[in-house]
Amino acid sequence: MTITKKLIESIEDIGEELLCLTREQYYQCNAYSKASLNYRKNIALDNGFSCLNGSYVICIDDNPVIALIGIKTEKDGVVNFNAYSGRPCLVVINHYKLSAKVRKLFFDEFNSLIESINGFFHYREPLVNGGVSVVAKHLLSIGGKASQFYTQVIDLEIEELELKRSIRKSFKSLINWGSRELNIAIRTSENISFKDVELFRELHYIESGKRTRSEESWKMQYDMIKNDNAFLVTGFFNSEIVAVGFFVLSGNSCYYGASASCRDLFQKPLFHSIMWTAIMHAKKINCRWFETGEQVYQGEKKILDIGLFKSGFGGDTKLFLDINL
Repeated sequence: MTITKKLIESIEDIGEELLCLTREQYYQCNAYSKASLNYRKNIALDNGFSCLNGSYVICIDDNPVIALIGIKTEKDGVVNFNAYSGRPCLVVINHYKLSAKVRKLFFDEFNSLIESINGFFHYREPLVNGGVSVVAKHLLSIGGKASQFYTQVIDLEIEELELKRSIRKSFKSLINWGSRELNIAIRTSENISFKDVELFRELHYIESGKRTRSEESWKMQYDMIKNDNAFLVTGFFNSEIVAVGFFVLSGNSCYYGASASCRDLFQKPLFHSIMWTAIMHAKKINCRWFETGEQVYQGEKKILDIGLFKSGFGGDTKLFLDINL
């Protein structure tokens, strides 16, 4: 039995073996797929950060057992460690093969990495059955500060009729309005054109009042759809595009990634049917989970309202542990 450490020099070096280890996790977060990491890297570079991949994996006979997926980002001399653009780093573990020797090799590299950071170190893990991993325990033992992160997740193995029953009562008529009044289309690798992404981009620019990210990022979203790592749902009203949702795919899960809606029609429920269409499409293509997104219980009304909207489609609020150094 040979135990080795392999550095992951770039996102492109994330091999199939490591992807298999990620897919073995009970819940797979879309933020750590190759496509999502590449997209987030582009945003970090746009914001003036330099990026150095800090990921590595410990293997037994070339089979991954435990891996850290994270990036050093540097700006103005401050070095942080996360997974690009504020996303926390991730550790994936095959607990059945996590021997003492594997653990030691992992934490030797892990501690050296932490010592090289003069900014913040941000880590997150899902709390499955209330337990925390050896990584969380280690970070807490060296002074890490714990907080909670909540996100709304729908189990798509539930029958469609039951999913409909779990929708907030007030949402049902709003979804029906969109299904009746909007011309809704799903854009996948089979029917996407760059024109669809351009319409999304222009609606986003108009409603935000500025160009919030690079042209390259829109091309990357198009590539994600072409490669079956995402899909779009578009809504037209009186032949004009009024709402678009971008949904990210990874393994067994789908995530509500981005959207734009026409502000002049905010009094109309433009996005409710877009989201429901996306949920049904994710179920159709055999996703197990659909994540509508973060839940916040204190703060600005706008943020609270967004969380309230995301929770209206049913599902459960999942708890994640955040640790910062």
